Amino acid sequence: MAVTKLTDKTALTTPASDDLIHIVDVSDLTGGAAGTSKKITHANLISGSGTVTSVALTAPSALSVSGSPITTSGTLAITGAGTSSQYIDGSGALQTTPTDDISVTNQADNRVITATAVTDTLQGEASLTFDGTTLEVTGELKADSIHASYSGLTTAGEYGTGAELLFGITGTGVAGDCLYLRSTGAFAQASATTLGENSTSLLAIGISTDVADGVVTRGLVYLDVDPGGSPGEPVYLSTTNGHITSTAVSASGNVSRVVGYQLATNIIFFNPSQDWIELA
Repeated sequence: MAVTKLTDKTALTTPASDDLIHIVDVSDLTGGAAGTSKKITHANLISGSGTVTSVALTAPSALSVSGSPITTSGTLAITGAGTSSQYIDGSGALQTTPTDDISVTNQADNRVITATAVTDTLQGEASLTFDGTTLEVTGELKADSIHASYSGLTTAGEYGTGAELLFGITGTGVAGDCLYLRSTGAFAQASATTLGENSTSLLAIGISTDVADGVVTRGLVYLDVDPGGSPGEPVYLSTTNGHITSTAVSASGNVSRVVGYQLATNIIFFNPSQDWIELA
């Protein structure tokens, strides 16, 4: 049995199984000047043994491993093994990204594309076009409902969702005024003063000073002058040019014509009657 003075851990590199390690509790002086001494053999100190001589790393085929195995020291690194034209599937294998083209038949500017029963083939619809502003449908348009709302209307001539507009007519308009279509083919301000085309013709509400911008023929619209009625009450063509009122005309020769119903201040549901009455 050898007695070795331990100055660092290298003194334990090749101990014998019966070597003794002395442990001195220097804080306990009851065992003498050197303190309490305790002994343990190396065989009892080591409860087991084992060594690791190599650490390796594996990865799916889509990944590349470098630095494996490590037998002393080193770094394990994982990098992609594929190219920009490949992808990794669920099994970890590399697959080539499909490059098959999808064909579109009947292509043309602004045509809406729809699916077909043929794999990888789409259809350009000649009867359904959208130019970024207008969706145009040639043929029947079917819908479960048409949403109509006047929420957010604050300015004369503004119209709500679901409104019907007429385009392609000339003339000078006033935003939020009631207009009539003259026999000359142009719009002008309507009036219920006398019987004539100004009171019995096609009526519309101007959305700007230029009729070419369109006019509302039916729907929710904000007028330039409030008719003065309560929600739900009918409104009439006024004797004041371009105005609509909740008060029915009463003078002889005036034309009484319902043009819609009041919803809120300045807002009506514009739906001109095709009937009118000339007061005697």
